[in-house]
Amino acid sequence: MPDLAPDGGGPESRKRISPREVLIDATGALMRERDQLEIPLIDVAERAGVNVALVKYYFGNKRGLLRALLERDLDVALVQLQSLVSSEMSPADKMRIHLAGLVALYFKHPFINRLILKMAKEATGEEQREITDRFLRPMVNAHHKIFEEGVRLGEFRSLNPFLFYINAVGACDQIISLRLLVALVFGIDDISEDLKRRYTRHTIDFLMNGILLP
Repeated sequence: MPDLAPDGGGPESRKRISPREVLIDATGALMRERDQLEIPLIDVAERAGVNVALVKYYFGNKRGLLRALLERDLDVALVQLQSLVSSEMSPADKMRIHLAGLVALYFKHPFINRLILKMAKEATGEEQREITDRFLRPMVNAHHKIFEEGVRLGEFRSLNPFLFYINAVGACDQIISLRLLVALVFGIDDISEDLKRRYTRHTIDFLMNGILLP
């Protein structure tokens, strides 16, 4: 079985996770490597080292597997974000941490935005509303609360929170979504840890300079 344990764990780490978790890990890993969402289940099962029938056993179908991937990758981040919103920190510090968290999320799971939107687009009625309320709305609402608190306390400019949110998500995700351009034009095939740190600092400074009052 390939080494799919978090943080590069070896055989002992793999023994501690179930086939269900290994299938989720394999799906995310293949999406990152291939930079695409359409991963055949047979490839997922082969990477996981399990029978493809286990997808139906654990998740019902491929959509259930993708839903489980979203839950794994976003639930903890959303809980942390809610904790940040309710903390006693200044709005400016909250926003900096929030933006750094967005960049880190997109670096770790570069497919995440595309996957949420794909699942929402393909869903209808109640399922679409549930996906929106579970994965999309909490992030937007938390961002707006931090922003509105900053305006109320005189730390931020009174800008349109919707437009700032779109700017923020685009900036935090940009170097990831433009990986091919980065490679072809700038000759950077692999984004190093140093570049990640510099991009995170640059993005936070760029966005914060646009909203902080003098």
